[in-house]
Amino acid sequence: MMKRTLFYVVFMSVLLICVSSCETVPNVFNAPQGLVANSDVPGLVMLRWNAPETVVGETLSGYKIFRDGVALLDPESTEEHNIDLMVTSLHYIDYDVMLDCSYLYYVTAVYSKPKGESEPSNAVTVKTMESEEETVDPEA
Repeated sequence: MMKRTLFYVVFMSVLLICVSSCETVPNVFNAPQGLVANSDVPGLVMLRWNAPETVVGETLSGYKIFRDGVALLDPESTEEHNIDLMVTSLHYIDYDVMLDCSYLYYVTAVYSKPKGESEPSNAVTVKTMESEEETVDPEA
């Protein structure tokens, strides 16, 4: 009886140590790289970036775009059901900007396997053009 009790105590101690020290380590997902933005056309901002390196077993689903720290919403969103915009390409054109304003953008990568989201890409600030009439003179 003593051996069985001692075995049980040792077994439970080892199990407790393993459970407490074998906590799940959260996945760290790679972020998109090289985000650039420009506003060469009045009323829009063009963004492009490079895909992150993925690890074997990870499935990259798409990208969320943030303007001034807030995720852009999918056009299908409603007031009751806000849906973050997710794009699958490596570029995006933001048409919902005002003239002569500065905006800060960054992008995150969204993974479906395992589920998660990366840290933000590099952040970029872009200033939109002052007016619709601001064009380049081809003779200048």
